[in-house]
Amino acid sequence: MSKPIQIDHRKLLRVLAIITVLLIAISLVTQILVHFTTHQNLWGTVPLFTIDTKQNMPNAFAGFMFLLVSLLLFLIALQATTYVRHWWVLAGGFLLMGFEKILKIGETLGELLGERLLQLAGVQPGQIPMLDISWAPVSIMLVTILTLFYFKFIEHLPLPHRRQFLLAAVVLLSGLIVVDMISGFYANLHGKSFVYQALTLLEASLEMAGTLLFLRALFFYLEKQHPSILVRFQPQKK
Repeated sequence: MSKPIQIDHRKLLRVLAIITVLLIAISLVTQILVHFTTHQNLWGTVPLFTIDTKQNMPNAFAGFMFLLVSLLLFLIALQATTYVRHWWVLAGGFLLMGFEKILKIGETLGELLGERLLQLAGVQPGQIPMLDISWAPVSIMLVTILTLFYFKFIEHLPLPHRRQFLLAAVVLLSGLIVVDMISGFYANLHGKSFVYQALTLLEASLEMAGTLLFLRALFFYLEKQHPSILVRFQPQKK
């Protein structure tokens, strides 16, 4: 019988959290220097730490964490005996989100779908300002569908797991949708000023914090519900 691989998930989460804080801090300092000093280029590193650019380090790291979440969800789906489809859908969703974060391949499609939904609903540009961000209707529609789809799934989870999953979802969706809509609305009115960049940093911070909380919840779930899995995510015993 194969010996399980031991991974100290607390140390892993600590490292991921430190990297998250460092990336957000560097991004904030970069924006302060760009907007309030004469250092506009910083040796070409500004795009690497500007959340609004197509490919940047904070988004790439967030994408990596989404892929890690997807891996854990796939492991759970392979072991699950109830709500198997829900675990697989979650795993596939985070897999797609991870690649989208890294490659930025989904924004154009989301914008096109959002514009089409507004047209079908008969909403004119400017009629509902917050929905002028064209991907907003798609996000709201997806969250509504997923809430209905996962209601019983969340309800069946043991209370400690349910609380952890819901907390992670609230923090993650606050960044992915709420702050993202606010930053897009602000940019439409005032352009991409320092305040806008600060909002995008808040968005990224919430996304990564929510992802870290979800990773912690999944490690805990694996440890309690599937202790015999080949890869064991447990603190190393001294």
